[in-house]
Amino acid sequence: EPEYRNGVSQQVTALRYETFTGTIDTPYFTLKTFKCGTGHVIFTRPDLVDKLNSILGIYYPFSIPQDNRQAA
Repeated sequence: EPEYRNGVSQQVTALRYETFTGTIDTPYFTLKTFKCGTGHVIFTRPDLVDKLNSILGIYYPFSIPQDNRQAA
């Protein structure tokens, strides 16, 4: 069985209670958290960015620029 006790959620919780700032690296993205409680997600796989844009385009069609929109 996969080990879930040290997943991204647990790492974010640990950062929140310890320092509020830090970086979490996964095979899919890098999450950088800041002291004010915000964070930046940097996707490391371009195919995931395309999939996310496709999903966002369905719910929020005008949030994606016209030349980057793809038909779902």
